[in-house]
Amino acid sequence: MSPAHVRRLRLRALLATAAALAAGCGTEPGGGSAGAYHLAAMDGLRGTSLSCFASYIQYAGGTSVRTGDCAVALRSLEVRFDSAGPLPTLVATARVVQDGEAAIWEIAVPATIRNHTIQYDFSTVTGPMTEQQAFVLPRAGTLTDGVLTLRMTNFSATPQSDGFDYWRSHPSVFILTPSGQPPRLARLARRYTGFAFDGQPTDYCTEDAPGLPSRCFHTSFTLSSAGDTGTVRYESRVRWHTDTALAGSYESRVSVLVDHPGAYVRVVSPDTPSVYVPRAFEAEGSVVGDVLTLFINSGGYTSPIVAGAE
Repeated sequence: MSPAHVRRLRLRALLATAAALAAGCGTEPGGGSAGAYHLAAMDGLRGTSLSCFASYIQYAGGTSVRTGDCAVALRSLEVRFDSAGPLPTLVATARVVQDGEAAIWEIAVPATIRNHTIQYDFSTVTGPMTEQQAFVLPRAGTLTDGVLTLRMTNFSATPQSDGFDYWRSHPSVFILTPSGQPPRLARLARRYTGFAFDGQPTDYCTEDAPGLPSRCFHTSFTLSSAGDTGTVRYESRVRWHTDTALAGSYESRVSVLVDHPGAYVRVVSPDTPSVYVPRAFEAEGSVVGDVLTLFINSGGYTSPIVAGAE
């Protein structure tokens, strides 16, 4: 059997699994692994630490009193899924040095994995996060073949009159493995088809809720590439059962450049937005085996697209 046929069979299995989970077969608790994951690469650069993890502005009484440019260094980052308590929990622990003083920033949030995608449950979280916790909590992420791909924030955005606001120049893609070594380099397939969007399959419907009628969603994504160039097709449709007039859709097809150092992948449209190209496409993520993860860098959309090789 040729490699292309094997990839198609794997993709069909992934699509079938996604549909089964959406039909109510449950989510995989704890990410399917009891171990811890350690930082291996950041935005395509291999490494377990980061000298400029964050800058900060310190406030007192709502007034800025101090700034620190690249004043926080990351010494290590560990993420684990803890199943010892009543709910599976994602625990992120960062060891940092701020202005020469060592500290540990840690946060724990109930989470499971659906279709390779981290699903947070904030319903049981009480009290506000600290600025440090907000900065180390991954905004989104996937777990594929023992590799965590995380979309890390670039600001803490905690409205405190006293304390720190942390920021970095841009969001980052962190890749973590159990060993702390980068995953084995996987060549890009010629075509990927999306099978999970924020953990949901390509087609699913919600049930009626008070004040909110049922809706049906359809999302599709393909990336066709040849070397360092390719084409992205993205479609999103929403249909309200009670009023088809409220249905909305968006479709985009753009040429892209593909950058692929290590397991990291960056896909960007060379076009700038205009009346002819209303939206430029830019996304980054990882490729692990036959699975591609992409976080779109536009419109505040951080939930990952997970796609399988054909």
